[in-house]
Amino acid sequence: MKALCNILRQVHEFSWSLWESGQTVSGSAIDNRANATYDSLARTADHYPLEPEPLDGRLRTSERSHDLRLYFNHGTRFYLPPLDENCEFVATLSLDCKLSEPNRSFKFRIEMYTLREQQLHGIGYRFEFGEGEHKHAHVTLAKERPDSEGGKALFGCPIWLPTYIPRVPTIAGTPVSLLVCMLIGLYGKKGYARLLTDPPDNKYLRGLEALLSG
Repeated sequence: MKALCNILRQVHEFSWSLWESGQTVSGSAIDNRANATYDSLARTADHYPLEPEPLDGRLRTSERSHDLRLYFNHGTRFYLPPLDENCEFVATLSLDCKLSEPNRSFKFRIEMYTLREQQLHGIGYRFEFGEGEHKHAHVTLAKERPDSEGGKALFGCPIWLPTYIPRVPTIAGTPVSLLVCMLIGLYGKKGYARLLTDPPDNKYLRGLEALLSG
């Protein structure tokens, strides 16, 4: 849990500073469409940007309890850093991590939004360790939030999206490496290296050796 919280602190701190300074992870200017989307989201109920101090308090509690929930039903959102590719989109993160229980579980969700004709349109992705035939780390599409987050449909997301299959396997072997897979998927290896000045120990990155080498 400590390793997870350390990643989240760094990503959030970097994200907060980038949105404030108007830069992406690579140092480019944030796309004007992303700025407009960010402003529109931040004015929407339960989308106000999560500030560093409240996040740090929640992470400190989680380091002791070994459970962490960052949901969107508390009036705030964890905004990920501005994107360099598909740069008109704004990405947010939520997660549900229970490491204190015998059957440990870790799930997190990315929502990506953009404005089209002044209306928000979004799509979601679930990164998780599955069950049964799909008991492996994978990613699938999402069109609504889980019941624990209100169960609402994502703004402007097509209702016909297939959200059970395909469950695309990832090479993650631990909750930390699944989070790292998500970050590399969004920002590439160079972007991931810029995000984390204090990267996790290699023992938490099982399965990513080939990806991170070279």
